[in-house]
Amino acid sequence: MDIIKQVLELFSGTLPTDSRTAAATARHAPPEEISAAAQKEGLISVATMLFEAEQEQDKT
Repeated sequence: MDIIKQVLELFSGTLPTDSRTAAATARHAPPEEISAAAQKEGLISVATMLFEAEQEQDKT
């Protein structure tokens, strides 16, 4: 989960406060939910980085 936390911290300051992605991040939703919200909002870089972090985490 450390990799995912790092990704979320990286983007947390750049997300609009009224976005679903920011809300999901603030309530510590599962990474899949945050990624889905980011994708729906067009925040492709956030969704991609979360997906890649999940894949990397699965390797360990």
